[in-house]
Amino acid sequence: MSERLAPSLVPGTVLQGKYQIVAAWPLTAGQPQGYHALHLGLGRAVTLLEEVQPAALPLAEQGRLMTRLGAEPYPEVLDSFGEAGRAYLVLPALPGAPLAGSLQGRGPLTPAEGLQLAEDLLAGLGRLHSQGFLIRQLRPQDIWWSEEGKATLPWLPAAVPVALAQSAPQVGPYHAPEETTSAVPGPPADLYALGAVLYTSLTGAVPPLATERLLGATLQPPPPGTPAALERLVDRLLRLRPEERPQTAAQAEAELLKEPAQTVPPVATPAPSPAPEPVHLPTRPAPAQIIPPNQSQPRRAGWSGPGCWAQRC
Repeated sequence: MSERLAPSLVPGTVLQGKYQIVAAWPLTAGQPQGYHALHLGLGRAVTLLEEVQPAALPLAEQGRLMTRLGAEPYPEVLDSFGEAGRAYLVLPALPGAPLAGSLQGRGPLTPAEGLQLAEDLLAGLGRLHSQGFLIRQLRPQDIWWSEEGKATLPWLPAAVPVALAQSAPQVGPYHAPEETTSAVPGPPADLYALGAVLYTSLTGAVPPLATERLLGATLQPPPPGTPAALERLVDRLLRLRPEERPQTAAQAEAELLKEPAQTVPPVATPAPSPAPEPVHLPTRPAPAQIIPPNQSQPRRAGWSGPGCWAQRC
């Protein structure tokens, strides 16, 4: 077991002559160390990130990438510097708290909040993929959730260019099945992680490992009141086969906006007219009765079952 790192900066420490540490965040594996800080010259609260653990994408590179991404759910990068052998980023004060802590404290998100979370993260993943990167690490503890119901992605420690995405297998509840092997992941792997985050956010439960689902482990059913569009989206994102998921964030957004298929009621077939009384003419038998064909319209195809959310696919 690796040694747990402690924050290196204590309250009152001043960096670059202007950033005063107020309090350290609890340190979480796979993340930079965060601090609540104060910009002394402006009297403004800021967030300070310190690189204390090795990352696939160094902290300074994360800052440059987020600057290129340039819009929510990524924060503005106010400053980037090095001091005493450590790299730092300065961000605006992050509102709210990590989504994981929010879920633990107040319970699952409401359906409306789940829709907002899906929209925010799909927008962020779409911009990241358009820059040629995969996020490779998307967990509730990596997402900041505000009281107003907005998501922020304040760091990208595992982001990697798509062309370099092949790596050692990764196993976790927010990793797609193809990431547990030596297969080369693509955007559908990030979208599986998003589906797993949405599943946790709506049910309060951590999804089974993809390897366990491949052996038959099932997911909890959608909570009552889940909008049909959101239920369909999570169902599609959590498909075990990458080719069955949306291939891009734009396709997933289209799934979210798509109206559910409406069932067209069959057209009632009129009852046939009663046969006329036969005329008793021996040389002219009564004409055969003609029954009109069934004129009911076929049902339009649409998602109509529990799908992968409630069973193994």
